[in-house]
Amino acid sequence: MNEARQGKGSLNYSKLSYASPEVASIKYATSYGPTTGSASGNSSPSSSTSIEKKTGGVNSASSSATWALIMDRTVGNCLEQQPAFLASTWLHALLVPNDGPSQAAMCATIYVVSRLLYPWLFWCGHPWLQFSTCPGYWVIWYQLYRVVTTCSAARF
Repeated sequence: MNEARQGKGSLNYSKLSYASPEVASIKYATSYGPTTGSASGNSSPSSSTSIEKKTGGVNSASSSATWALIMDRTVGNCLEQQPAFLASTWLHALLVPNDGPSQAAMCATIYVVSRLLYPWLFWCGHPWLQFSTCPGYWVIWYQLYRVVTTCSAARF
């Protein structure tokens, strides 16, 4: 990691590997907290050995490291969008009259299918990945739009 440093402590992200022990220990420490043993933010050599076993080597471009990254981003993306998706779906189902619940179910189906496509589209690369992420964002914003317009048009 010393060669990845430039100047006065700034990191050169173009040379930093996603699977490096430093990045992995920071990532897992902030995600799971200090109760997970070796992923407690400790960047000692003993903490990187479990990561090396999981990914097939710290800087290797092996198939297992690639799939570890893909699965990690799949779970991460789902967890990042989960609160917004659940809130918008429940609000839409409860507050939009008439066809609100059935529309919420249809939107939820579109969202789940787009999440199921995420691992394969992540493997294909950036332009293709948008076919998984954008429908999920559109579903969330559509449902929130319907909730806001329904509530603003309601007469109390």
